[in-house]
Amino acid sequence: FYKHTPLIRFIRKGLDVTSITGEKLYQNQVIDSNEKLQNRVGRPIPFFLMLADLQEACYRLYIEMLDKRTGINGEIALVVDQLLCSFNIEYRHKRASRRLKPPKVEFLNPGTGEEFKRFYLQRGQREGQFKPRLLQYLDECSFPISTYIIDHQSSHDEIIVTHRKTNVEQIKLSSQNLL
Repeated sequence: FYKHTPLIRFIRKGLDVTSITGEKLYQNQVIDSNEKLQNRVGRPIPFFLMLADLQEACYRLYIEMLDKRTGINGEIALVVDQLLCSFNIEYRHKRASRRLKPPKVEFLNPGTGEEFKRFYLQRGQREGQFKPRLLQYLDECSFPISTYIIDHQSSHDEIIVTHRKTNVEQIKLSSQNLL
């Protein structure tokens, strides 16, 4: 209290926000984009993880899908990029200036989400208080995500081809169609 007025203290430990080039991406923005992505592909996404790769200046999205053959695998990175641009103006500006590279998408084996949870529970987190950090820095993520990636080469190639054809103007225009 300050005299008779209650004081408000904002606590943000920084565990749900990342920044590669100053864009300050928040976990809730990643969750919102995942929900829209699920609607777009018409399939459930039981687990996802977004990692900020400082070395490559890009975000890496790891997705567990029940059915990888959705027909738009090569478009997922583009859709995620468009959604993040629509949710975060700083992200959009960093992508437009090309300081921030397009996101990369990797597909995960079924059950990876449960393994993720088990991994952290075995390291002392309580199940009743388990809250997954779905956005974090690549170099701070202790979960061995690379061991759960499936069909690594073909998925990666499709995504790179998609982004070579993409320019920032397309991202700005088509992000409106996704909302």
